[in-house]
Amino acid sequence: MDKLLWPCLVFVFMALSPCIIPAAGQDGAPLPFAAGMCANKVAGLMDKKNFAEAVQEIEAFQAKAKTVDPDTAHKKGYTHYYLDFLLGNCCMMMEKQGSGVVKKAALAYERAVKKYNGLYQGWLNLGRCRYTLKQMGKAAQAFIRGYNTAPEKKGAYLYQAAACYYFNADYQHALNAFNRLMNNHPAEVTLGRKEVLVNILFSLEKNRRALPYLRELAAKSKGDKKRTWQEVLLYQYMELGMDKQAVALASTLTRQEPEESKWWRALAHIHLDKKRLEKGLEAFMIYSFTTPLTTSETKLLADLYAGCNIPLEAARVYEDWLERIQNSPEGLSGMGRKKMTDRILAIAGAFRQGRDFQAALKWADRGLARGCDARLLAFKADLLFREKNYNAAYLAYKNLAGRERSPGRSWLMAGYAALSCDNPQQAKKAFSLACKYPKVKSAALAALEQIRAMRIGEEI
Repeated sequence: MDKLLWPCLVFVFMALSPCIIPAAGQDGAPLPFAAGMCANKVAGLMDKKNFAEAVQEIEAFQAKAKTVDPDTAHKKGYTHYYLDFLLGNCCMMMEKQGSGVVKKAALAYERAVKKYNGLYQGWLNLGRCRYTLKQMGKAAQAFIRGYNTAPEKKGAYLYQAAACYYFNADYQHALNAFNRLMNNHPAEVTLGRKEVLVNILFSLEKNRRALPYLRELAAKSKGDKKRTWQEVLLYQYMELGMDKQAVALASTLTRQEPEESKWWRALAHIHLDKKRLEKGLEAFMIYSFTTPLTTSETKLLADLYAGCNIPLEAARVYEDWLERIQNSPEGLSGMGRKKMTDRILAIAGAFRQGRDFQAALKWADRGLARGCDARLLAFKADLLFREKNYNAAYLAYKNLAGRERSPGRSWLMAGYAALSCDNPQQAKKAFSLACKYPKVKSAALAALEQIRAMRIGEEI
């Protein structure tokens, strides 16, 4: 999750005493008098927000270690871990000056925890530095060390570690940290933190395990975030093949927000995925009332009408769909002959199915005038023959035969059309041409024999 809300980034200071600061753990060495005096002076500078001077004061004190032997440096406190910790704090108070001071703070904290591994405040502040520097893997490790060494365990440290592991695409370690959070601090697993858990589980393809948290997020979130999680939950039901749950949730959402178009669209697609065309059409129709349809959605609505045997409504929507394409910047000319033929055939076919044959022929003629391919001419010829307009059908089949590589059927049908309008000479010519093609040869020969029989009968 890119927009992660951190509850509070850890930044820990240690209280200062006039002289000796007791160690936080058994391994920490007391602060010698000289180092304590330096620390007190630095505290005064920090109170006045003179952080740069405080840094100079610490570094000047630490530099004295180079002028004496190691034993003396240790006794004076020149190399004491607490001064490194304090230096890191001063640098972090200047972090707005850029990444340079943050890097310096990180190095100081690293020295501090190296000298005293139990300095949990140092680990936590180091984690914050690494996070600021976008070094998420190192940040996560520091937060874990801070949690492990802290006398008072806080779930925030584990959450921050989990989040950093997630940002570093180390999803299994992120889940491990989150599991510790849930096991050790269940009361601190807030709704906002569960958002990160869901994203971790998705990244590990443990989508089914995320469902309980998704349901809670969808139920308890507010405003736009609530809708987002409802949508995610619905999508997961669909992806996981949980049809009953998907239908139930989508139906609930359409009742709760009937004006929200995306719930109707989702419900339609749930039904369509399961081939429930009539229910899908019903939901998609309501969707079309709540929002203007795109060109592709208009085509889908028309297809649904056709699939549910409502041809005239399908034709009406197909017309709207084609008009949208015609009015688009690309227009009909940009789609190519095949696609244009497909689309006009869909409209003409819908009118034919609705028994509005005149409208079907009208669309066939419009398509042919635009240069559609031979399939539309075949559609027109068959429709004319069906309507017993045999003269026009003969001309259409003859024209079609001239556009085909294998026009056997077209010549055969032209012959039938000519024979039906009492023109045996044209029929004989058409059937003779059809005889050249094996698939229709036997039918053509039979028709020619019928014509011969008719002539013999006339002569007798």
